[in-house]
Amino acid sequence: MKSLTLVFVVLIFVVFTACNKTGDECPASEIVVNQIGKTITVSHPDSISGICNAVVFVVTQIDNSKTSAYITITPYDICCDGYNQVIVNNNGNVAVLKENQKIDDTSKWKDITRISLCDLAGKGEYYIGLRGVFYPGGVDNYKYRWLKIELSEEEDTLKIISSGTNQTENCCIKTGQIE
Repeated sequence: MKSLTLVFVVLIFVVFTACNKTGDECPASEIVVNQIGKTITVSHPDSISGICNAVVFVVTQIDNSKTSAYITITPYDICCDGYNQVIVNNNGNVAVLKENQKIDDTSKWKDITRISLCDLAGKGEYYIGLRGVFYPGGVDNYKYRWLKIELSEEEDTLKIISSGTNQTENCCIKTGQIE
């Protein structure tokens, strides 16, 4: 009876920790890819779904000659069990990610409030990393996601091209990973 209990405990441990590893492989069994095709301008902010609040992309007019792009969340609270985070760089701006970069718990995460996209301006198509955080039963769980975006050099036009999400909780994803 003890050996059966031990086998059961080990099996449970393996199932719940399998995707918390920080190795190079990101299981692709439950990756969902969406073609988004949204264009955001000063007169047309838009959003994508998040865990609780929508993740909003805004291009705003600073003065007659300057615009700025940033990421935020919907301004109203929704009663839910979770929140959204984005990978940032050392300046606190959204980090520019290249293809095949790993998005996992070792990335530098920040809660989404109002974070600049300026480091992506004029660089062509790049990725940003997001994660949805939810905590059923008081334990943090994550769903990792990439977004492929392009921000014009003037920061007046932002294109959200596509996204990929690993639906398996606590499992990494690589930017551009589709399977």
